[in-house]
Amino acid sequence: MIIDIGCGGRPKGDVNIDLFYDTSPHTVFKIDPREIRNFIIADAHHLPIRSNSFDLAICYHILEHLINPAQALKEIRRIAKSVFIKIPNSPIREHEKHLYTWSETSIRNLLSLYFSHVETWIDSSIYDLRKSRIMRLIAKMRVLSYPILRIMRRIIGLEICAYAYS
Repeated sequence: MIIDIGCGGRPKGDVNIDLFYDTSPHTVFKIDPREIRNFIIADAHHLPIRSNSFDLAICYHILEHLINPAQALKEIRRIAKSVFIKIPNSPIREHEKHLYTWSETSIRNLLSLYFSHVETWIDSSIYDLRKSRIMRLIAKMRVLSYPILRIMRRIIGLEICAYAYS
């Protein structure tokens, strides 16, 4: 079974948890608990779920909003055997609503405190763009390539993905 923690208006789990209902300060999607399967209003820091109840917990773009992400990860580890996490990673500018930012290394280190096996990777369509002909031409112009890639990262965005299990 899968639990989606911080599901927002687009739930993906068999059980879906969010702290907010109706509207959230973190999303443009309206959350209607009547339309979300097995919806529970709860805080990720204190999950009202029995230990070892789920095979997988998924958390898309919530850790950066939490006051104590380490406490939330401790709770996630308590209720689930594994976790799949996506967090934003903008090397150019931090988002004003985010309390934390991580690099691929720092999120791996944090997850390693709670899970014995951690895999991380960067997910972005910018890597597909780098293979295109125009990007190869820009890369040859060394003076322009770095500023253009920075701008592209800002426009497209990057996500750090992590899968952790014990």
